[in-house]
Amino acid sequence: FPSHDNPHQSLEAMRKLGERIASSGENILYFPEGTRARDGQSAVFRSGGLEQLMLSNPQVELVPVAIRDSWRLAQWNFLPIPFGQTIRFDVLPSIFSKEVLQQCDDHVGKAARRLMQSVQEAIVQQLNLEIP
Repeated sequence: FPSHDNPHQSLEAMRKLGERIASSGENILYFPEGTRARDGQSAVFRSGGLEQLMLSNPQVELVPVAIRDSWRLAQWNFLPIPFGQTIRFDVLPSIFSKEVLQQCDDHVGKAARRLMQSVQEAIVQQLNLEIP
């Protein structure tokens, strides 16, 4: 699994994960912010992990999921958990890498950045936030 302490190891883990997904057809959860927001605002979405994943598996389907109000649990390190706090998951329309890769002349890095931008725009729009 990716490690926050070692970015090189994290990128290598994402590349290997891309190989595994390509051969097995598995699905993954990917959190491009790298950490949980503690104030309800969106952080910058990073595309490096997605780029590594796409080097081994360029045909990916991204399904953005907007998680509403999870920051209310994280703001105090999950203790105490507020009684009755509701968290909502909004599943948004899929974004396919194949189409974006074609628009970017098969340049994986450029496509990964554009995909992350599209995902972030969809999520912040759903949550009525501003893009950082």
